Amino acid sequence: MTPQTEPMTAALSHATEVARQRVVEACDHFHRITLDYAAALLRETLPDAAAITIDSDDGELYEVRDADGKALYRAPFTPASPLTDQLADDVSDLFRQVLPLGGLAEAGWETAAEGEPYRSILLPTGTPRSTSTTPAAPAQTSGTPGEDAGTCAQCDRKLIWDNTGKGVNDEWGEYICYGPRRAGKAVHVLAK
Repeated sequence: MTPQTEPMTAALSHATEVARQRVVEACDHFHRITLDYAAALLRETLPDAAAITIDSDDGELYEVRDADGKALYRAPFTPASPLTDQLADDVSDLFRQVLPLGGLAEAGWETAAEGEPYRSILLPTGTPRSTSTTPAAPAQTSGTPGEDAGTCAQCDRKLIWDNTGKGVNDEWGEYICYGPRRAGKAVHVLAK
């Protein structure tokens, strides 16, 4: 290996790791927001819904339970349940989008009492954990890549312009703001 390729290899190694971490974070976020969405949909007709079980082979919603473990809905048919087949299918479709990403155990799903392939999880309570879908527009629209862009309005970290010159990240290359989010955004926001 020549001295000229070592920095490139190191940079590519770092870029690969940063990209991998972002994918993991995005998958975690997708799991959480999908569960939040499913909980909101289910509670429109089953306000006492506290836990669900899905068939992890095909994503089908198998069961919805209340906090005491009483079944409010069970596939394929529950005559006394107000949950319509269409709504059950809509919730199942959400999980069919998540399943190919894997990571169910890491997201909190446990093997159900029925055994594999059934997985259960408690539904989140309270306000959804995240509803941000788009980054906030920065106060300044562009800058020179690698140069100082100011500070984050949410966490007060020093920000630099990313390699496109159109976005900002912190000195570690992270776009996601992990500090207290005063403005409520998931990404760094330039102070005005």
